[in-house]
Amino acid sequence: MCFDYPVCTSQSASYVGAADLQWAYLTSFIGTFSSLLFISWFINGKLKEAGYDVSRLILIGLPPKEGTMSAQDSSYSSSPAPAGLLGGNATQLLALALALATSAWIYKKFSAAQKKKPVLDSTKWQEFPLKEKIQISPNTAIYRFALPQPDDVLGLPIGQHISVSAEINGKDIMRSYTPTSSDDNRGHFDLLIKSYEKGNISRYVSLLKIGDNVRVKGPKGQFTYKPSQWRVLGMIAGGTGITPMLQVIRAALKNPNDHTSLNLIYANVNFDDILLKKELDELAATHPTRFKVFYVLNNPPEGWTGGVGFVSKDQVENWMPAPNAHNDIKIMMCGPPPMMTAMKKHLAELNYSAPRTVSKLDDQVFSRIRWRLGVLLDIEVFGDGVSFCVRSYILKSSSGWFNRLLTDPKDVPRLAPNEPIRMPEEAAVVAGLLKTAFSMEMPPVDSTELLLDILRAAEYYEMPAAIMLIRACLTSDVSKVSPIRVYAIACERGWQREAEWALARTIHMDLCAPEVAEQLVKLDGSAIMKLFVLQRRRRDALREKLDDSSVYDKGNVAPQVCPRCDRNIGSNPWLALKSWWLSRAEAVPVSIEDIDCPEVQVAAEASCPNCRETLYDATHTRTNLRAMVKSLPSKLEDDP
Repeated sequence: MCFDYPVCTSQSASYVGAADLQWAYLTSFIGTFSSLLFISWFINGKLKEAGYDVSRLILIGLPPKEGTMSAQDSSYSSSPAPAGLLGGNATQLLALALALATSAWIYKKFSAAQKKKPVLDSTKWQEFPLKEKIQISPNTAIYRFALPQPDDVLGLPIGQHISVSAEINGKDIMRSYTPTSSDDNRGHFDLLIKSYEKGNISRYVSLLKIGDNVRVKGPKGQFTYKPSQWRVLGMIAGGTGITPMLQVIRAALKNPNDHTSLNLIYANVNFDDILLKKELDELAATHPTRFKVFYVLNNPPEGWTGGVGFVSKDQVENWMPAPNAHNDIKIMMCGPPPMMTAMKKHLAELNYSAPRTVSKLDDQVFSRIRWRLGVLLDIEVFGDGVSFCVRSYILKSSSGWFNRLLTDPKDVPRLAPNEPIRMPEEAAVVAGLLKTAFSMEMPPVDSTELLLDILRAAEYYEMPAAIMLIRACLTSDVSKVSPIRVYAIACERGWQREAEWALARTIHMDLCAPEVAEQLVKLDGSAIMKLFVLQRRRRDALREKLDDSSVYDKGNVAPQVCPRCDRNIGSNPWLALKSWWLSRAEAVPVSIEDIDCPEVQVAAEASCPNCRETLYDATHTRTNLRAMVKSLPSKLEDDP
């Protein structure tokens, strides 16, 4: 999801270096003409030194006619030659003709290039074939699509993006992408795409073969970059969110008349995930006074000197331009939704103005709102064929965003009956949001991503009833949302009760398991630390309780003696159980299911090897162990 701070005006910002082309034309004309004129003058002078008149060279060897002069007598002619630049000189005429022809060809060539019509058409979908695939990493590649003609230009204004559409499982799915190429690259355009196993458009593109077509429409977007519009442009990007930033960075730095300074924070999980790092570093080295980049990694390599963990409020404050009364700075953001939510919170705390969505990285089926007669709101959902008709007073009472929209329509330009207002949410999100807000049905707790999308939409449209219901469902027995995800959601929003509920359910989870580690990346460093601290406290408490002689008096005596035959038992079953359990707790979280392990059964039912006397009360031992596990810490003393 991309955001910009503050709202910008929509002005054209694409330029093709017209001044450079005009200088090239003028220089070529003057150079060609001057060269030919100099050659003509040089040859003419040499011939005259030899006694020849250039204008009569063709008559050499022929008898002169009456009234004409020989070449030798031409210098004594009483009739002056025609004055001026041409002076009747055939060589000079030829030079002028060649110069004019060359200049006309150059002008036509550059003029045609300047006036080349863009291929993009915002009113219709077009298909472009895949020309080349350049692999960047195992799951990331640059996909190069061919334009109809080798000298065609895509025609995408700087700051805007295109939509890529495909039919997947019977639905038209659409996603926004920003090409990494520009109109300087003729005949093709490039898309940098990271494919995901469960992705829609990204996976669809990754499976394309050379020659396969993709549907594209554009330009799109509310933001258009204009040179020198801001003194400093701050950028925060995560993952493939670097592409719209790079588009602006390239355009700004290659324009000598653009004086905008650019500061970029670029966040990724691993070092290998940093896309186009070589180019970013080269641009920073080439333009040290105008462009600065700061990298942040969740899992940094040894010797890493950049940021570690998640982008912090301090990093935003240090690297982004400070807000001021002159309104001469701007902050752009593009990255995963959780990251954008955190960045919005940081920026709000640093007194930046509220964001506005520029483009969204999620695959989406667009919806739109239609205002009708000031009474009804029709929400037409494209892709699923679902329509909603909601009374405006109900919508106003349930949503602060719609209340302002319908109460003061001047905030939305050209709001009129039957005029659609575009919504970035996909069809299922709009349906779920309305049904949840109006208590028509429970939120979809069986789909984590859909539930989170509905929650974000409820927060954006200021629907407290929907937020409250989703919050309750997250901790209900029917919820299928992972406790790690619930913990991340709760920590991000400061929901203490939900965080404690989720934390208590992570104590039995192996935090180092790959499927859990994937979810941990959605947490900030302090929240992850709390999860590991809690499991460490449980292991320490387990050790302390197993060593408690007041509870386990027989087992904790060494050497252990049989109460019946009074002989040394040899190996102590209880000490063996403690050793096994504490070793297991280092690898696997302590759980109530541990009581049913064979090792516990063997220790509880142990007997003397000499007289076969039972050493412990098996039932009482299991009861004590079960109570002990239940008494282990299940929450932290401090707030999440």
